[in-house]
Amino acid sequence: MKKLFILFITLLVSLSSNAYTWNSLGADTANITRICFAVAMPYHALCSDGGFYLYNYGTNACEFVEAMPVAGVAYFNQDKVLVAQGMGTFSDGVYTYDIQTHQFEVMEWYVYPTFLNHLQPTQTYWMGNQWDGMMNSSDGVSWGNVPFFNAKPCLSFADYGQHMVVTAISGLSNIYWSPDSGTDWYHVEDFPGITDMSFAPDGMLYGVCPGTSATSGLYLSEDYGETWQLMFQNDNLSTVGVDAFGDIFVGWKDNGGLARYDPNAPPPGFTYFNSGLPNLNINRIQLNPTMSAAALFVSTEGGAWYSMDYMVGIEYPERHKFEVSVFPNPADDKFHIRSEVEIHSILLVSFSGGMVFASDIYNTESDIDVSSLLPGVYIFNYIADNASGSKKVMIR
Repeated sequence: MKKLFILFITLLVSLSSNAYTWNSLGADTANITRICFAVAMPYHALCSDGGFYLYNYGTNACEFVEAMPVAGVAYFNQDKVLVAQGMGTFSDGVYTYDIQTHQFEVMEWYVYPTFLNHLQPTQTYWMGNQWDGMMNSSDGVSWGNVPFFNAKPCLSFADYGQHMVVTAISGLSNIYWSPDSGTDWYHVEDFPGITDMSFAPDGMLYGVCPGTSATSGLYLSEDYGETWQLMFQNDNLSTVGVDAFGDIFVGWKDNGGLARYDPNAPPPGFTYFNSGLPNLNINRIQLNPTMSAAALFVSTEGGAWYSMDYMVGIEYPERHKFEVSVFPNPADDKFHIRSEVEIHSILLVSFSGGMVFASDIYNTESDIDVSSLLPGVYIFNYIADNASGSKKVMIR
């Protein structure tokens, strides 16, 4: 009887240490390369190598839209989404797709697009090209080349407020950064190739150098892409993502799976989250920027998956929720924020998925100028030492 009791307790401990669950986000067999959040109401888009899936997050229904390999989907208007698709043919480019009529219409021919990003702060679209450069648009209809990137095949894109970072195939040193929403660009000299990047809520930028060399591993930039340092060396990393609390997650192909990286833990500092995850070939790790609750999303070679309880059983530093007063709400041109503790960082995220404002304040009070933002409802996120919170705010 005693042995049975000990076995039962051991089983409970084992279950509690792996109590997180993985839920399917639409199709659970397709090779999903990325999730594009809130591209239309009420849809996310799941990009794949044979088209894309429109996932209705209200009903959990998922509709497949057959197309060429899709590099990105973005909001266009209430009825249509923008789709960057191509596979190296003369039909490649960016199209609108009408959700009701299921019709495509080409906006711009562009061979082999690699990403499509919609930036809320500047209301601009950016599209990379695997062969030759990058284009941008203010309306999704008229597109123009970004001259700085001529003859530089662009791979990935990350943004934080007015800061933009692009990786491109250009010898061994392939990182380019802009401090002013793409007006001026600068080159990081003598640096290994980065293929995937992710900004943390506090503005820290992480990048993955793949392959099996001495330079392969995870890198950190504390100045929005201008300078970088190696965090750890590791072979065959495929992606990096940062959750709402600033925790770092990395993924591998070849069934390597998903792990949280803690730089303060004993080497190698990994806590794996592979239990219950149906596919361990990780393409991308993402957050849904329109959600205030903690949730981790992963795109794999066998579907897209998310966990709402991934923190269960993990020894995190104690975190506290705290309230911040934001007034007036609704606001016309300015929010005033007040807190009982010092706030480090604040972010405003739109319901279409874009970060529209980010700032470090290190104070208990501050004014936030929102006069340049479009009217609507936003998620206001605030972060302090071991504490965080969020609330909805409205701009009139």
